[in-house]
Amino acid sequence: MAYEKDPYDFDKIPDFALKPARPKNELPLKQKTPMPIDNAFDPSVYDRLFYDLPAISPKTVADMKAAAGKPISEREKLEMTGEKEKGTEQSKDEEKQKENSLKKEEAESSIKNSIGNVQESIDAETVMARELDAKLDDKKENIEDEVKEAASKKGTASETVANKEEKLTQEAVEKKEEVVTETAEEAMLETAREKIQISPTVPSAIIPQTLEEKKIERPAEAPKEKPSEKPIPHKVQPVDANLLSRRLKITDVKSKPQFRVFIEEDILVPDVKPDLASILSMDGKLKLSDKQVSAGASGVTDLKISGDFMLQTLYIPDKTQENELVVAIDSRLPFKEKAEIRAEPYSELIVTPMLEAIDYSVVNERKFRVKATVGINVKEYRAVDVQIFEGIQGEEVQLLKEKIHATDVALRKTEAIELEEDLPLKDSMPEIGKILRYDVNVVENHKQVSRDKAVINATVYCNVMYLGAEPFGGDIESMAEEGEEDTQKAIPVFYQGKTDFTQFIKLEEDTPDSAAPSGSSVSFAVANASVKPKEDENGQVNSFTLELTADTTIEVYKDTEQEIVTDVYHHIKEMQYDTDEISLMNLCGMGNSEVSAREIINVPEKYGGIDRVVFLSGNIGETTSHIEAGKNIVEGAVTLKIICIGMDENKTPFSIKQDLPFRSSIDIPGIKSEMVADNEVVLKELWYDKMNQNQIEVNAGISVSSSVMDMEKHALIKNVCFVELPEQKENQPSMVLYITKAGDNIWKIAKKYRTTIEAIKKINSIDYSNDIKPGTKLLIVK
Repeated sequence: MAYEKDPYDFDKIPDFALKPARPKNELPLKQKTPMPIDNAFDPSVYDRLFYDLPAISPKTVADMKAAAGKPISEREKLEMTGEKEKGTEQSKDEEKQKENSLKKEEAESSIKNSIGNVQESIDAETVMARELDAKLDDKKENIEDEVKEAASKKGTASETVANKEEKLTQEAVEKKEEVVTETAEEAMLETAREKIQISPTVPSAIIPQTLEEKKIERPAEAPKEKPSEKPIPHKVQPVDANLLSRRLKITDVKSKPQFRVFIEEDILVPDVKPDLASILSMDGKLKLSDKQVSAGASGVTDLKISGDFMLQTLYIPDKTQENELVVAIDSRLPFKEKAEIRAEPYSELIVTPMLEAIDYSVVNERKFRVKATVGINVKEYRAVDVQIFEGIQGEEVQLLKEKIHATDVALRKTEAIELEEDLPLKDSMPEIGKILRYDVNVVENHKQVSRDKAVINATVYCNVMYLGAEPFGGDIESMAEEGEEDTQKAIPVFYQGKTDFTQFIKLEEDTPDSAAPSGSSVSFAVANASVKPKEDENGQVNSFTLELTADTTIEVYKDTEQEIVTDVYHHIKEMQYDTDEISLMNLCGMGNSEVSAREIINVPEKYGGIDRVVFLSGNIGETTSHIEAGKNIVEGAVTLKIICIGMDENKTPFSIKQDLPFRSSIDIPGIKSEMVADNEVVLKELWYDKMNQNQIEVNAGISVSSSVMDMEKHALIKNVCFVELPEQKENQPSMVLYITKAGDNIWKIAKKYRTTIEAIKKINSIDYSNDIKPGTKLLIVK
């Protein structure tokens, strides 16, 4: 007889526990002597494997016998109380143990035989239960009838098992009533459990309810869930055909974050130039290949910057050749850079470079290294073309409107101007031998802009350092009379000149409907400039020829005032709409100012004093601005570079670099601190006065143009439609007495109760005002 695993609940039962039990009197095939009683079959081990039952205490045994009406022996009483006779009773106990061991063997033999018979009966009943379970699985449609039949058979089996158990228990108790030891009692009780729970497949109806058990229940099938009903969508009725709207077309301007380009290059001294001892001065101009970039349909993400860095270097030669104190080198350094810029589709990007810093180091007498930092400023000009909702034709909708102000870049135009002008020298200056360096700068003086044209007047400032054709200066002449050799060295000379021009730029045709411009701005970019010596009729070189090509860009601004709908509702129908937020530039004011900056510069003692200034230049560095009390305050500094000739006998050139701070305050009525200022700072001219051999006074004229703008955000209504909602069963009041609270206004109250502002005004006899004091009592009729 073997036990089989039930694949449903008892997967963890080890295989050896399911093998047939061997009674104590059964010998193995190869064993010749009887098995000791200690090795007899112990069913309690299998009970623990199946059900993990705790050990039965003597007290529990006594309680079970008392419940069955059986007498309790003296030994059991002693085991319950834990008291045992000592001393003289030990010998009697030994004799009784010998007698009891013989009786114990006889009782256990009889019990085991009875257990074997009961096990065979239980196995037969187990097979019957398994067949019933198989029928239940195969015949699900007739499960109710089969369950009744199985229940009746299980009841009969349960009664049979219960009768056999009671009979077996009575026989065992009678045979060992006074002599059965603790081991025999425990074996009997464990055997009784094993009879009932030996097979895990026995249905729960067979197991008696008087003992501990584990009921085996087949999992019930989960009831099928009904599919959830999806909510019926509301019926939407678009109003595109009856929609009233107008188009708003303007050009908006936004400044993009600045990024930087780093240029590093090694420059070789040309073979025709003398060896380099030290660098005296270095400066340069930036030229971009493309200043205007168009964004595609998806907007620009990678902005490619390319151009040339035109570098002018002055250095002191190692050994003076050709009587030159200073040598010039002109270099062209190309550069390319890519930057990530996010722009709106089909917008225009205007790129403006600015030289922020330049550094250099001498590698050897024939090579030097240049490092430059270039700041790239980008402005985005975006065409805004939106629909402004104005109402629904044939529907009495309530509209909440507000006026917005926006500034349109009505025109942005660039025209080139070509200029050729002669700049004569002063009478006291020597003839021109060789040009070492020059700077050309274009600055606006004033402009006049009408509907159809712009008239712009500007000045071109030109600074030149050149070598004279002959020695120049009183000190050098006196040295020549004394017969010194160095008197024949050419001394650099500084020339400053300027010329004016007026440019006419045609704008759009003058029409009666066109509004006058609200503001404008002008900027210049030098495309090409050259300064050359010019010889007159007598063969003397006493003037320069300036050739200039500059791009003049003008922007014309026009203010527009639009009335837009910010909220809408219908007093009967339900409405839905979306909003689209846009940000528009509002030009709040413009202003200009002229600033003069003055600084006294002390010459370092190591140079031993100054003989003369031979060149002066400056660049506007980074500027800051803030709005305070209706004024735009702009602060910054001009980086000055001064080249001088020393008073030593060798007339050694040296350079001084110093910052010249400035501050401008532009009064623009109506501006506030949260607004943004766009400033354009231009260095107009520089001049100096030599106070003494140790001090130089430098003056700078600076032009500051400022435009203050406010970026306002507005929510525009779009995708308006009517919605049919389910009917509400609750009755809505037709009359309400409303007491206003903080934050209320007439529009919110009218929209909440689906009435009109006019009705609230008329019933409550109040003047229309969107704001209303808290605590005001309003009678509202639906």
